[in-house]
Amino acid sequence: MIERLFIKDFLSFEEVDVHCKQGLVVFTGPSGAGKSLLIGALLALFGLKPAEAKMSEVVMSERLNLEEYGILSEDEVVVRALKKEKVRYFINNQTVSKRLLQQIFAHKISYLNQKDWNFFASHNILAMVDEFIEDEEFRQIKKEFAVLYERYEDITRQLQDVKEKEKKREELKEFLEFEIQKIESIAPKPGEYEKLLEVKKELSKKEKIAQTIQKAEGIFEYEDAVQEVLA
Repeated sequence: MIERLFIKDFLSFEEVDVHCKQGLVVFTGPSGAGKSLLIGALLALFGLKPAEAKMSEVVMSERLNLEEYGILSEDEVVVRALKKEKVRYFINNQTVSKRLLQQIFAHKISYLNQKDWNFFASHNILAMVDEFIEDEEFRQIKKEFAVLYERYEDITRQLQDVKEKEKKREELKEFLEFEIQKIESIAPKPGEYEKLLEVKKELSKKEKIAQTIQKAEGIFEYEDAVQEVLA
C-alpha cells in the first residue's frame, strides 16, 4: 500500500506531499487541475512513465522480498527518482536501473488509461474491486452475482443461436418461394418432362451431325482440284 507520495519541482507543482489512508484513494478535480500529471509522476516511480520531476519519492508499507534482487528489505519500501542530467532511481537508498524497477513492480502495479476499454469488462471490474473489499457479505453477493451472470451469458448465447436459426429459416423460405414462383410461371404439365427429354435427345443428335459436317467441310476446298485431275 502507498502511504506517501512526495514530488518536488514538477511543471506546475512546486512541491506536493500526499499522505494516503488504507483503502481506495481517488483524486478528483476540474480539468487542468493536474490530476494526470500527479498520476504520471507516481507511475514514473515504478518505471511506467518518464520521470520529469527533479525529485520524487513514494513510501509503501508493503514488505517486499527484495533480497533476490540484491536489495536490503526493510519494513517500508522507499522508491526515489532524482533527475538532473539523467534520471537515477533508488530503492531503499540503493541505486537500481529502470528495467529492474519495472521488473520488481511488474505484478504490483496496474495502469489503465481511457483507451483500455477491454479491461473494463464485468469480470475484470469485479476482480479489481475484490482487491479493496474484504467484507464477507460482499464476497458472497459477488459469488451469487457471478453465478447469475454466467446463466445470463448462457441464455444470451442460446437466444443468439435461436435468432441465427430463424434468420436461416427465413432465407430458406424466401428462396423456396422464389423457386415455387418460377415453377408456377412455367406451369409444367403431366408427361411434359419426358417429352422434353426426347426433344433434348433429338437436338443432341442434330448437334453431333452438325459437328461431323463441319469436320468434313475441309474436303470441299479441294473439289475443283480433284475435278481438274479427273478431266
